[in-house]
Amino acid sequence: MNKKIRIAAVVVISSILFGSCAANGAGGHVQSTTTGVQDVIASRVDAEGNSGSSEAGPDNTTDSSAAGPVSDSECDIDLTTMNSDLVYANVFGILSEPDGFIGTTIRITGTAVSHTDETTGETYYACFITDAAACCSSGFEYELADGGTYPADGTEITVLGTFNIYEDGGARYALLENSVIEG
Repeated sequence: MNKKIRIAAVVVISSILFGSCAANGAGGHVQSTTTGVQDVIASRVDAEGNSGSSEAGPDNTTDSSAAGPVSDSECDIDLTTMNSDLVYANVFGILSEPDGFIGTTIRITGTAVSHTDETTGETYYACFITDAAACCSSGFEYELADGGTYPADGTEITVLGTFNIYEDGGARYALLENSVIEG
């Protein structure tokens, strides 16, 4: 019973705090100074509405493997300009609704992580970020465009690549294709 009261108190206090921030316009500043998920969604909806076609193939992925490395001028979502809470929220949003971001170029700074599948021997590389409390992590798998040398695990990296989805063993995975490691 005591635990339920504490949880209810936290919910009420959080609602009051978040409500007062919004009333003071704090949220408007963040929204007006960042380019994030909502801006990309709006631009994609406008582009698809004007063209009437989509680049996605029958399996709902695009084939950008023939394209060259992504350049700085092509970045649609720059997560490096946001604080850790916004980065985590944007990555969570992208991974929650990945189909809307296929073909979007994304820049992210985080920690290099690799994993080798013991069954296939294939190694996967990812750039992971944590939220402000450092309790939750998320990120993107990436493949270097030039097939170059991948950074060691634990190295802080900035990756720029084109977002896509692939299927393996019946599961869908997010991937930054044609990526470059910056800096």
